[in-house]
Order: sequence, then C-alpha cells, then structure tokens
Amino acid sequence: MQQDEKRLAARRRSAALAVASVSECNTADERLSSCPTRATQLRHCGVAGVYDRASLIAFPQAMRPQYSAHLQAILPAAAEILLVTMEYPENEMQGPPFSIAEDEVMGLYQQRYDIRRLCEIDILDENPRFRNRGLSALLERVYHLKP
Repeated sequence: MQQDEKRLAARRRSAALAVASVSECNTADERLSSCPTRATQLRHCGVAGVYDRASLIAFPQAMRPQYSAHLQAILPAAAEILLVTMEYPENEMQGPPFSIAEDEVMGLYQQRYDIRRLCEIDILDENPRFRNRGLSALLERVYHLKP
C-alpha cells in the first residue's frame, strides 16, 4: 500500500503539465458560464494542461457534462488533463465529493482525449472521515487525458 501511495504522490507532483485552474471563478455558475475573459486567456497564453483534483468530483452528475464541455471549450486544443476521481458505493454517501465511475470519465472525455488510467488506489483507510460518513469502499483514480 505504501508503494502505491508513493507512486500516487509522485504522479501528483509530476503534474508539471502547466497547471491552470478553472476553479478560479468564485461560484459554480461562474465556472460553468462562458467566462469569456478566462477562456481567451487559457486559449492564448500557452496553457499546457489542467490538474483537476477537485472540480469534476464537486459537481453532481447532472452538471458534469456541462462542466466537461466548458472545460474542453476553453482549453487550447493541445492541452492535457491530469484528472483525479473518486468512486464509492453511491447508496452509502451523498456527495460532494461525488462518486465517478470510469465509464463516466470515458463518456465525458473520450471524443477529444486518449484516456489512460495511471493508477487506482484504495484510500478509505487513510480517510477515516469517509468511513465515518458510512462508506465501505473508496477508490481514487488518476487519469491522463491527452488530445
């Protein structure tokens, strides 16, 4: 388990895909609106990638397609994404963070990106607050999305 944790930490640190955060907008509505200034800046300032650690999992399922489409619309065509998701039995806890299955990641991003799962780690033991919320399982997955 420690080996997996070390690899995950190293992958997170090596997210030296130039990091751009879409969550600089103040509200979910702002993040999902056109944010024309932000979109123009991202497209033209040489952004190489996004580290999405907490944005996608913060949205309920009904909002994720809109978030994904917005993110893809404002990013330069060559920008990569390092995406971190969590998956757990949805009947055991209501998010946020919300559970996201691998199939959903594929559905949201596979038209534009080649998606490679970098790792999958059981993180329930190191996050007792989730066990206290009723979870019996909690997986964290890290994906590299490359155009």
